[in-house]
Amino acid sequence: MDAIGLTCRHCGTENFVAECPNDGRSFVLTTAHLDGRLREFEDRPVEEFPPGAETPLCDFCAGKAAGLGLAELVSAGLRQKTCPACHTEFISDG
Repeated sequence: MDAIGLTCRHCGTENFVAECPNDGRSFVLTTAHLDGRLREFEDRPVEEFPPGAETPLCDFCAGKAAGLGLAELVSAGLRQKTCPACHTEFISDG
């Protein structure tokens, strides 16, 4: 899996950002991804992703595959661009 380290400019937390293999969106890797589930408010940034692990789907694509409604999908898509420590958006795709 390829992930780059990015520091949140708001709180200084080091995060790992990956690119979704399905749609190419950038998203912050959290403990939820290690557990194979969608990110929740209390999930924390990952310190390390298991070597050789495949890049998971972003929360938007994972939610879509799980059949979530439109409001939940939009929320998941916005949340995946935020720092898990301070919950502020810090990555953009341009």
